[in-house]
Order: sequence, then C-alpha cells, then structure tokens
Amino acid sequence: ALCLSKLKLKPSKAPFVIALSIGSFFAFIFVSQIYGEIESLDNKIPAKMQIEALDEIGEFLDYATTWFLKLYRDEKLKEKDLLAKSKHYKKAIEKLRKGLSKNLPASTQAFIDGRKDNYIKNGLPKAIAEQLALLPVLNTACDIIRIADEEKQDVATVARVYFGLNEAFSFVWLRDEARGLEPESRYESDTLKGLTDRLYGTQARLTKRIVAETCNTKKCPKDPVGEWITHGNGSVQTILDAVKNMKDSEQVDFAMLTSIEIRLAQLG
Repeated sequence: ALCLSKLKLKPSKAPFVIALSIGSFFAFIFVSQIYGEIESLDNKIPAKMQIEALDEIGEFLDYATTWFLKLYRDEKLKEKDLLAKSKHYKKAIEKLRKGLSKNLPASTQAFIDGRKDNYIKNGLPKAIAEQLALLPVLNTACDIIRIADEEKQDVATVARVYFGLNEAFSFVWLRDEARGLEPESRYESDTLKGLTDRLYGTQARLTKRIVAETCNTKKCPKDPVGEWITHGNGSVQTILDAVKNMKDSEQVDFAMLTSIEIRLAQLG
C-alpha cells in the first residue's frame, strides 16, 4: 500500500502488477523454495540468523516489486506490455546471472564470499547461503537490463560498468552500511531505506552516463569506469578519497553516508 501511494498508481491496477512483479522474481531465483527451506530450519539454526535470512528475502522482493511498479508508471505500460517486459527481463536476468563470475570485480566477489561464509558459519546450508549471498547483486539486475535496452548495449557490457562503479565507489558496501545502522524510530527506518534506494538510483544513473560517454562506439574500452575517472574532473577523485576514508574509519553513521550519497548523486 505504501508503494502504491508513493507511486500514485490506481488501486484497480495494483493486484495484477504486484503479482506479476513478485511472480517474475519467484520464477527466476526460486525464492519461494529458499524461503520454505529457511523456515524448515526452526530450532536448527540460531533464531537471529533465521530471521535475518528471511528479512533479506523480504527486502529483495520489496525492492524488485517497487522497481517493476516504477517501470509500469514511468513507461505508462499497459498490462500486456508489462507481461512482455517481465519475460524479457527474466531471460536477460538469467543471462546476466550465468555471466556474473566474469563481470564481478574482485571487491564485489569478496563481499559476496564474505556474506556466504557468514551464513554458513551461522548454520545455513551451503546452497541456501550461496543464493542469499547473491541477493544484493541480483537486486541490481533490472537496472542493468534497462540501461542496456536504452543504450542499445549488451547486458554484459553494462554489467561491467555497473559493477566497475562498485569497485571504484563501493556502492554495495555503502548500502550494506546503511542497512546495518540501527534506527531509533520508524522515521529513521524509512529514512535509511530511502538512503539505500537513492544509492541504487545513483549507481544506475552513473552507469548510464558512463556507458553513453565511453561506449558510444562498437567496442567499449577495457576499463570504461577507469577511463571515465581518469578523464573526469577533480571532484571524482575527491569523492573516491572520501569513500576510502569512510571505509578506514572505526564507525560509520547516517550523516557520513548521507554526505557521500549527495556527492555521488551530483556525478550522475
């Protein structure tokens, strides 16, 4: 209901769109099966770990559903068009998923491996741990596919830019830090979620800009993000330094994350 009010969608259209959004993602990563497997671990793993894993799935579905609702609104799609879009995205996501190992930079892969190891350490079976660990990356798939469609580029090329931005600016780490902050009120909880969503949006806009500026020929440079940074102005390096300093600090707070998010948004 909150998503619908924010996006100003007609209630009569909502049930179909929501069902389609969730169904598309369920079909792709079999979240329903994983959800059931996690629930079956009652009294077999720490309750805190079980709740955290279920929350991860809930957050993933919330973001995916909202993303499709925004697509429905922004492109003024009819229901039959959205159905066709969902099939296109499902096929493209499958392709992207199979090629992840080739497109993920070292820092992102290390982040995923760390998540997987933590889940296994806390009692989750390896198969479930591996799929849960990938959720922060798969959350970005729709943005990558949409940019590839708009810029008429291969999904793998756009993925290389998108994940290259994470290597440079640590977007996944920034979002993870935002999720890790403990809100003291419902207002702070909503504010933190808004910050996380804006970081997704900023990374997508930067990806689109870099693809448009560096991949406008038949072949993209080997390191489009690095080339863009090299030819950028001094503000890019200043932000890179600020992110590095934040990662080196003992504690990250909301003000620090908000400051970085605002500066990153100005680049897009």
